[in-house]
Amino acid sequence: SPGKWPLKASLPCLGFLIQDNAETDKAWLAARKALWRALMANCRDNGHKAVSAMAKLKLTSRAVLPGLRYRTVTMPLTETRIRQINTEQRRMVMAIMREPMKSSDDMASFCRRRNRLASAHIAKSGTWSSFIWEGYRNVE
Repeated sequence: SPGKWPLKASLPCLGFLIQDNAETDKAWLAARKALWRALMANCRDNGHKAVSAMAKLKLTSRAVLPGLRYRTVTMPLTETRIRQINTEQRRMVMAIMREPMKSSDDMASFCRRRNRLASAHIAKSGTWSSFIWEGYRNVE
């Protein structure tokens, strides 16, 4: 009977959110929250406050990337999702680098400079979406 099983917009199942419309936006929001929790738990710890930004960036990849791989397994890897993964990586890198605003900077130039620094670091270390893509290719 229809009333026996109530309809739900999303259902948590084995750590993933399954939506009734085949979308993965709620799952992505949950993944983002988990990634930021992992970042804050590792980089804001009292033992890591005196560690350099470069060491924190390495720690971030070790702490965040496995969770990202786990949480994106059920999501199709689309161009939009790749952009979202790369954007979160850049935001996390900027949060760790803590680039100070110079007195000669206006807000626009400060944001561009901070984005350039984060993008340069990501270009050297590799994007998280490329690591996720490698995982997809190895499964096939």
